Amino acid sequence: MNNPTVGRLRNVALALSVTGAVALAPAPSQAAVLGTTMVVATVNFDDDPDMGVTCTQTGPGDVPASPITFAADGVPVTRSATSSAVITDNANLADKTTMSASGTTTVTAKQANGQLSTVHLATTTSTSLTTAIANTKCGASVEVGGGTQFQFDLVAPALVTVRAEAHHMAGIVELGNLMGPSESEAQAVVVYALGSHGTSSGSILLPAGTSFVGLNELVKETRATTAATTTSSSGDLTVDITFEKPGGATTSQSGGGGKYVSLGSDRDCAAGTLPLTWKKKAGKGTHRVVSKAIVKVNGAKVATIRKPHKKQVTTLTGLEAEDDAAVEVTLTVQGKGKLTTERSYLRCG
Repeated sequence: MNNPTVGRLRNVALALSVTGAVALAPAPSQAAVLGTTMVVATVNFDDDPDMGVTCTQTGPGDVPASPITFAADGVPVTRSATSSAVITDNANLADKTTMSASGTTTVTAKQANGQLSTVHLATTTSTSLTTAIANTKCGASVEVGGGTQFQFDLVAPALVTVRAEAHHMAGIVELGNLMGPSESEAQAVVVYALGSHGTSSGSILLPAGTSFVGLNELVKETRATTAATTTSSSGDLTVDITFEKPGGATTSQSGGGGKYVSLGSDRDCAAGTLPLTWKKKAGKGTHRVVSKAIVKVNGAKVATIRKPHKKQVTTLTGLEAEDDAAVEVTLTVQGKGKLTTERSYLRCG
């Protein structure tokens, strides 16, 4: 069975991506850290009356999208919407559904080295729907949501990771370079989160240039039931987007073996290598103290280094570009026994 919420999210994502591809993409010479941006919050009331029944809506009613902008300056920008409405059966004034809803979306964007570094989005929503009589014929419903769009430029390739977590609402994030000459050449990551507690993540390597991201999130629709009752619903959605250097270290080097060898701060993505630089404590000549070092990447042995000396650079080769790399070096040191040191790195492709 199709999920109407997911279907609607897909339609919104498609609309956002088309808007971004057509209207939000400046020429490269005009591009900046952030181009066009917007944050919106909406409330919508609706009815689906039985055949032959006419219902009327009163009260403040829908809150349409009224976008505001944000910048990559670390300052949170918030858009909120609150409203209420009453839907009544014209032929039976006792058949009345009273509804209210509110939603808040906040976005915070930061930059580093001339391009985006992080984007954090947070949405909270609440709805309440009260039917005055059982078996209402108006089929009233309320929905609250919010969305964010932004166009950005990358001056260097970036590994972009999107993580989303939702409670009792649904959200979608679509991020990527949509300027390819064909769909097969476009690069994008799409992440969904929905349900009572949904989590999802995805990542993509984006080249330098102009790209687009669209986000829309909305709480699951609250509808009138057959009982005379009050139904309340609340939800929240958080999204974190990071822009990192491909092959960069994700952890500091740790372990006692670090006194003897330094693990590089970055992988060389073009060459598929990583440098290990031996320190002064490794010694030289007849005073070398490390008899052997075994190197593992993601638990698999990839190299054995015998009697390294200070200032020696050992180059690990053959690192798989599409995999993160957890590098561990186990050293056998005279008078110390076995010592280890480790560091983890992002994937390159």
